[in-house]
Amino acid sequence: MSSLVLTFQSIIGEAVGAIITFILYKKGLKKWRIKETQQGLIRKIKKLEGKNTFWMILILRIMPFIPSGVVTIGAAFSKVSLSLFAVASTIGKIPSLLIEAATIYGFMQVDFKIQIIIVIILLCFLIWKMKFR
Repeated sequence: MSSLVLTFQSIIGEAVGAIITFILYKKGLKKWRIKETQQGLIRKIKKLEGKNTFWMILILRIMPFIPSGVVTIGAAFSKVSLSLFAVASTIGKIPSLLIEAATIYGFMQVDFKIQIIIVIILLCFLIWKMKFR
C-alpha cells in the first residue's frame, strides 16, 4: 500500500475519531450543568459561534502542543455545529499528520540496525523522563 493511501486513511481515521468524541462530549455536557457565574475560558468558549469557532478549532488543531481532547471538549462547550467542527478539525489535523507520515517514511528508509539504535535511544529517554518526573 502506498504511503499516500496510508496518510489518507490516517486523516479519515483522525477525523472520524474526533467527530465521535465531539458527539459524545456534546451529549455528556448536556447533563453537566455549568454555573452561569463561572468565569474564564469555558465561558468565552460557550459564547463562540459560527466562523469564530471554526477558526478557533482550526488554529488549535494546527498547534502540535495542544492536546486533541482539549480542543474537542472546548468545541463541545461552544455552539458549533457538527459539520463545522468536522471540517475545521479535519483540516487542522492534516499538517501534523503529514509531518508524522514523512517522519515514519524517513525512518523506514534508514538501515534496520540504525532503526534499532534509534528505538533503544528513544526507550532510554522515555524511561529517564518517567523516572525524573
